[in-house]
Amino acid sequence: HSSPRVLFESHLHVKLFLEAYLQREVELVTAKSFHEFTKIANEGKTYDMIITSAHLALLAHKRASYQPMMSYERGIETVIVVRSKEVLKTAKRPLKVYAQGDISLATLLAQAWLEELGFKGEDAIRYDYTISASDTLACLLLNNQADIVMMSFPNYVHLDTTYKNAITVVYHSPVLPYNRTYAIKEGNGVSLEKWESALKAFSMSTQGEEHLKVVNLGGFKMLSKDALDALEPIAMQAYQRLNP
Repeated sequence: HSSPRVLFESHLHVKLFLEAYLQREVELVTAKSFHEFTKIANEGKTYDMIITSAHLALLAHKRASYQPMMSYERGIETVIVVRSKEVLKTAKRPLKVYAQGDISLATLLAQAWLEELGFKGEDAIRYDYTISASDTLACLLLNNQADIVMMSFPNYVHLDTTYKNAITVVYHSPVLPYNRTYAIKEGNGVSLEKWESALKAFSMSTQGEEHLKVVNLGGFKMLSKDALDALEPIAMQAYQRLNP
């Protein structure tokens, strides 16, 4: 849920290192939305490497033979914020919930928690995924235009202090051992083995260190072939939302 400018600037070190290591031009591209990006990735014809949420990397593996190879040490967390904790009990049904995209991992995890509390069906809860900017979502909450807002924990941490002081975290998920994942599509003259050596070299390079300072996700970690398998139910849920 970052702007193209932020995405490009935060991955510039990746681009420059891979260009030097592979002796190939590397182009950074994005898409207008999670949906558009994921559909393109699942076709397996456009991107040589994707950097995306772990469950979407697994989906690209299942649908288009991308191989997840590397991620970050810091796990993912999600939060649900409200004006006050009483909202879950006292707000008029259906609850109005805003979330940062219907196939984002943070949203899917938060929705699972609400469903455990019994909030299922349009009579109980209604979701809106049209707004992704976290400060805007917090503003909607404080202006009584939303009962609940879901967002990733890093987005919550970076909220304007005025908003954070005025809202309440009603749910903070456990840390799950998943984060942005680098997944590779073999072809275009570069083997999986070459890609793996390139990513390992990047993880130990000066440019890799500089990249970590920008993204603040701990260190790098290489992934085993089955590292993301536990996310398959969530990945399939995302696929169903992509293909209703």
